[in-house]
Amino acid sequence: MSSDIQRLAKKHPILKPWDIETIVNIFDSLELDANRGLDQRHLVTAVQKIEPERQYDDIRAALKKVEVSRAGMVELDEFVEVIAFLREGDKGSRPGVVAAAPAALAFEGITSDRAYERRTILQSRQNASSAHTINEDEREEFTNHINFALAEDKDIGYRLPIDPHTMQIFDEARD
Repeated sequence: MSSDIQRLAKKHPILKPWDIETIVNIFDSLELDANRGLDQRHLVTAVQKIEPERQYDDIRAALKKVEVSRAGMVELDEFVEVIAFLREGDKGSRPGVVAAAPAALAFEGITSDRAYERRTILQSRQNASSAHTINEDEREEFTNHINFALAEDKDIGYRLPIDPHTMQIFDEARD
């Protein structure tokens, strides 16, 4: 067993050494840069080679918990950490899910925890008392419109289609 596998198994006890060996082999088979980093735009596809049932939003939520060493890139240790967070989420609460709707939000038409979770996109890390919200239907329709209007665009058409049922639109619009 290589020292990387032993080190990673010790750091992430939720993953068995044979799981880590598989993760390392798959990571090494990916299109990496000269410093053995994976472009974050390819992270979802890479994780789904190991965890095919994982959804885009869950993978991105796990990535947000990882402190990456290079902006826009994921290195082996960070890739393994994303997988570990996903597996830990299976044992406890799901990553990225907001706990409960404050009672004060009922006047805005948010009457249940599920409705609040569905409308909440991200919660500010600096100020936990605020949250950014968006209507899911609007996000889906806006994404569908972008897919339709820009499908043949020579500059960004390669990024399309964007899944309208995920948060991918926000990642694609970052740059």
